Amino acid sequence: MDDDNKKRPHSTVTEDDLRRLLAAGPDACLVLLEGRVEITEGAPDGLTIASRDEVAGRTGAAPDRTRLSEVAAELSSEIRLQGA
Repeated sequence: MDDDNKKRPHSTVTEDDLRRLLAAGPDACLVLLEGRVEITEGAPDGLTIASRDEVAGRTGAAPDRTRLSEVAAELSSEIRLQGA
């Protein structure tokens, strides 16, 4: 995926989202804001999908591409189940 595609607004969680979240600060969260998945730090606006710590717990200390893809799919499914 090129840099332009990484930054385009999207409503599903991607591997790149999870990599950026895991590289962010300890208070970072993945949120759905106005139909877009975003990473925020501090008090999040929008619907919180998962915190950095929650994702780290699901992926492990050194996640590979397959595990990141699986967790991204799980989180995207959770968004759909919430009707967002």
